[in-house]
Amino acid sequence: MQYTDLVTAAAAFAAACPPSLIPQGVQDVNTLAGLMSFAITVGVWWQVRIVRLSFRTRARLPQLVDDLRQQRQMLEDLLKTSTPSPVNAQRALATTVALLGNALSVVPKRSKRCLKDARRAVMVAARELGMDGAARRKELAAAFAALCVVEVDLNQVSLDLQWE
Repeated sequence: MQYTDLVTAAAAFAAACPPSLIPQGVQDVNTLAGLMSFAITVGVWWQVRIVRLSFRTRARLPQLVDDLRQQRQMLEDLLKTSTPSPVNAQRALATTVALLGNALSVVPKRSKRCLKDARRAVMVAARELGMDGAARRKELAAAFAALCVVEVDLNQVSLDLQWE
């Protein structure tokens, strides 16, 4: 019983929707044009994304380099003291980790590895603050060295991105 109802409904639908008046070749061209438009849209979206990231890098990187330079200076001052204060060191290292994490989203791919290595070194130094003076000083020195490398690298990237 239901099979005949389905056949009847299909016949009624076919009668209500006659075959298209547009030739099949035109429909095929329309489908091909739609697919090509989609591909072009994806390509344009990708290029706009690259340009947007480039402008964000140009705008943010110089300020990040300045902020990292200040953090490096703070670490250098801590290393110059005979007994670095764990509270000041923790504050400086936490700020540095945050800045390096923020810089990861801004820098080009070629600098990300350097940034990740420096972030790892600073996190290790922050973890080792509870150790004795020599171990703490050693980890702070390693974090300072990594921060110096990042500062030079990001400064060079920033110079590369300057408008001419």
